[in-house]
Amino acid sequence: MWAVGALNKQIIRDFGPIWGVSASVDMAPSLDRVTPGKWKIALVDNIVIDGLSAFHGWVGTMPYALVEYSKTWTISLSHECLEMLADPFGQRLVPGQSIEDPQKRVEYLVEVCDPCQSDQFAYRVDGVLMSDFYTPNYFDPVFSPGVRYSFNTGNSDGADALQASSIPRPRNVPKGGYLTWHDPSTGKWSQYDNMGATPKIREIPPPAGVLARKAIDRFTRSRERMFWKKRHAKLPADFDAFDRSFFNDSVGNAKELIKKLCRKRGGMRVV
Repeated sequence: MWAVGALNKQIIRDFGPIWGVSASVDMAPSLDRVTPGKWKIALVDNIVIDGLSAFHGWVGTMPYALVEYSKTWTISLSHECLEMLADPFGQRLVPGQSIEDPQKRVEYLVEVCDPCQSDQFAYRVDGVLMSDFYTPNYFDPVFSPGVRYSFNTGNSDGADALQASSIPRPRNVPKGGYLTWHDPSTGKWSQYDNMGATPKIREIPPPAGVLARKAIDRFTRSRERMFWKKRHAKLPADFDAFDRSFFNDSVGNAKELIKKLCRKRGGMRVV
């Protein structure tokens, strides 16, 4: 499939050398045809969680992602895949200067596509739109001329950009993006949200009986729904069961859970 080929090229040529990872992507017609042990990304017709076009998570030692088919689904596919490769289990933190107070140090959650997730910052690989991503220099303490803070610089190594310089300086969050961090001195999680009319810094409500990352994901999903101007909806009651069972290698009740979370009209593909 052309999208899989482009994603493989992005990983091997663009992302892998910068982030020090290697991976290859294959395609299967269904979950039943995926080799056990493979990380799974399901492409579906419609995610029932309103306003959400893609997300990724993990169950035990198995990362997974769900991507809704749309006009820009290849950007979402790239976004989720790259973030899985950079931080498979949502626990990678990088220390750096606070964007609120330069004299303070915080721990940033590594989500390589979130700040530059807007479609306008995507670039083409063999004609296919792929998500932009930030580099490890994104967390540098100060700006340095000639340093690449995101892959898409408008004229960078094969990148056919829609718009140049998505991230011109460290810890910059352009329109449509967000950045999440943890303050070790207070234990609080916060998020710089540039998905609304004006940028805002929001404190993420403390988790109640769930992992901190789960609370962050649920908070962010509600903000993304507003950004994409779709009505707010709560996560289905069976969402945690979906997390536990959907991408478990044993499959189990995966198909039934898929039906609850996805409106299927023409089948599913797993990459």
